[in-house]
Amino acid sequence: MNADQHPFFFSTWDLLAAAGLAVLAAFYTQVFPLLPDPLPSHFNVHGIADGWTPKTQLRWIIFGVPIAAWLLLFVVGIISSMIPSDTAKAKIAAMHPMRGLLVLGMSILMGICLVIPLLGLTVLYGGVVVMFVCLALTIIFTVLETNKLLAHEPDAVNYRYGVFYVNPDDTRLWVEKRIGVGMTLNYARPAAWWISSLFILIVLIAFTVIFLLSRS
Repeated sequence: MNADQHPFFFSTWDLLAAAGLAVLAAFYTQVFPLLPDPLPSHFNVHGIADGWTPKTQLRWIIFGVPIAAWLLLFVVGIISSMIPSDTAKAKIAAMHPMRGLLVLGMSILMGICLVIPLLGLTVLYGGVVVMFVCLALTIIFTVLETNKLLAHEPDAVNYRYGVFYVNPDDTRLWVEKRIGVGMTLNYARPAAWWISSLFILIVLIAFTVIFLLSRS
């Protein structure tokens, strides 16, 4: 896609999301009759159910999560199209692989959540792995999709791997995101590395605490 070609709001990536939801619907019809009523919906740190949900409410959760994610990303894409500085409408294109891959991952995760009452809480780990894979693919394809549109932009040379902004001549620490909505860091400024390191440290501490609590 050339820089002068603007992407549409919908794309073939949305077919991937639709396929994930269709498979989830088919799986739901097969598993639903086998599930107990009420359903375990919350577990303590030892993996023992301590919260319950009526079976009739299950469909709103199972289908509501991926559909809400698709709608949210679609609305973000529409809002992004109104940003005057995004002349190539690359922020719309960035939403395409996000909608397809993330909704697919969520549909698979919801399908796995369906069988937790039948197979146990440990099957959830498989769903988490799937979500991380879809998230990684989302990042890769989002960068590729956006770079097609922004390859001829004046500041394209200032981006490393199409994502990280590195411009020593720019005194700003925070700049407008090339992909998505919001701000990103200028990694030519030392403070950007300190901020990123602190964020990673906080995430690692949080995961460590959660892991230790689950093992206690």
